[in-house]
Amino acid sequence: MNSLLYLCKRRFRALLIFLFLVMSQILVAQNTVVEYEYWFNDDFNNRIITNITPVDEYHLNANISVSNLTNGINVINFRAKDSQGKYSVIASKYFYKIEPTGITNNHIVSYEYWFNDDFNNRIITNITPVDEYHLNANISVSNLTNG
Repeated sequence: MNSLLYLCKRRFRALLIFLFLVMSQILVAQNTVVEYEYWFNDDFNNRIITNITPVDEYHLNANISVSNLTNGINVINFRAKDSQGKYSVIASKYFYKIEPTGITNNHIVSYEYWFNDDFNNRIITNITPVDEYHLNANISVSNLTNG
């Protein structure tokens, strides 16, 4: 009789553990991102809070104005809030704001590179004028010494 009772207790305990795991997965699955907020430098009191449609994963793609910031080094701080009201860790990114030049049709027309301190033998490559350029090239390093 004791072994039957022991077996029932073990099965009941296993069932409870299984139900706990299933319920925790359900609760986790229902946890979604519902809001994000960002602020510049140490100005947390003037943060921008944006509510979003609840989603499992959110990719922010927005133009954020920095016109009120001073020129020089600044930092943007970002965090998200989930459906349980908990916040993510703060992600911070430094950036350098420069004064606008007034040039409206500024395009990338070439790029250059050199190795070590050999600026006099730099490689200059002209490209079709573009606003943004992603360099994807095989650059030979065969003339460089190891190390």
